[in-house]
Amino acid sequence: HGNGVVVSREYEPQTQRLDRIKTERPAGHPQGAGVLQDLRYEYDPVGNVKCVRNDAEETRFWRNQQVEPENQYGYDSLYQLVSASGREKVNLGQQNRSFFPADSISCTRYLRTYTYDSGNNLSRIRHSAPGSGNSHTTDITISDRSNRAVLRSLAATPAEVEMHFGPGGEQLQLQPGQALAWTARRELLQVTPVEREGAQDDWEYYRYDARSQRVVKGSRRQTGSGTQTQRVVYLPGLELRTKSSGESLQTVVAGNVRLLHWESGKPEGLNNDGLRYSYDNLTGNCGLEVDEDGCIISAEEYYPYGGTSLWTGRGETEADYKTVRYSGKEQDATGLYYYGYRYYQPWAGRWTSADPAGAVDGLNLYRMCRNNPVTFRD
Repeated sequence: HGNGVVVSREYEPQTQRLDRIKTERPAGHPQGAGVLQDLRYEYDPVGNVKCVRNDAEETRFWRNQQVEPENQYGYDSLYQLVSASGREKVNLGQQNRSFFPADSISCTRYLRTYTYDSGNNLSRIRHSAPGSGNSHTTDITISDRSNRAVLRSLAATPAEVEMHFGPGGEQLQLQPGQALAWTARRELLQVTPVEREGAQDDWEYYRYDARSQRVVKGSRRQTGSGTQTQRVVYLPGLELRTKSSGESLQTVVAGNVRLLHWESGKPEGLNNDGLRYSYDNLTGNCGLEVDEDGCIISAEEYYPYGGTSLWTGRGETEADYKTVRYSGKEQDATGLYYYGYRYYQPWAGRWTSADPAGAVDGLNLYRMCRNNPVTFRD
């Protein structure tokens, strides 16, 4: 690549399954030779990923607990993911994406278990991290008439689920008090994360072209210092981002490289026209961002169905400008990931609308990657 970083991929000779992704600065690099990421994959006999290890990371210790840089996975007889273990930031909380400097991170082991119903709907996510006390359970209520489902906090019984969906299968509420509005073409029009009585709501809106591809995103939210607005215009190979604070950013996109050019409002300490190279894994998760000099900007690890378990780097302000995340997609302020024709909610492991392609991937139109997101990608 243009920053001198080399990516090599190795495959199993018998199966041609991806065995290793190594990202490194080779000998003679101006910043010195070094391995930035070294992912090694292990599979079961049918091809499900059962272990991923990053040999570029060191084993850490916290409260007499050995925390190795690896994730292990288990499956049921339908090859649905039923267990996942890995490492997370200590006291991270539920679906909390917090940044920490690379030299101050403390990690602990976690275990997540997943339960499904007879219709292949994810019905429960149980998270356990005894070392830090970060344990919680997410229950999902499934309709007794379809594969539609919402969080238990929205519907306590299966009979209550259908009222949270439109006639075309579009989810009408994200979480309690967070309404979703849709166009007649089943495009997500607006999300209201915070509703206020007697005051303006927080919202995020979206606009689309004739092919139902998103071309504009805007948001407004109330803070202690006033109202903040943001707007993004998506053009081929170019993103125009503006904020009410006066920041105007142009992002040029070419493959896995992004160039950030500020016309105004550049944050202090960041270089204008800096390049950011994204490096992904088997399922497209962007785990590593590297600058034009071959130095790591940030590294991020994810839970199987989305959500950040670990996010470190050399500076929080610089890392905040990371756009490409889980599955190589952009995560909106609502927490949803935009995939082109649908929006994905990682805390529930489900889509907010039915598959527009129909039953090409099975009769359940809401499940994510056949409930095997560590082996497959959408």
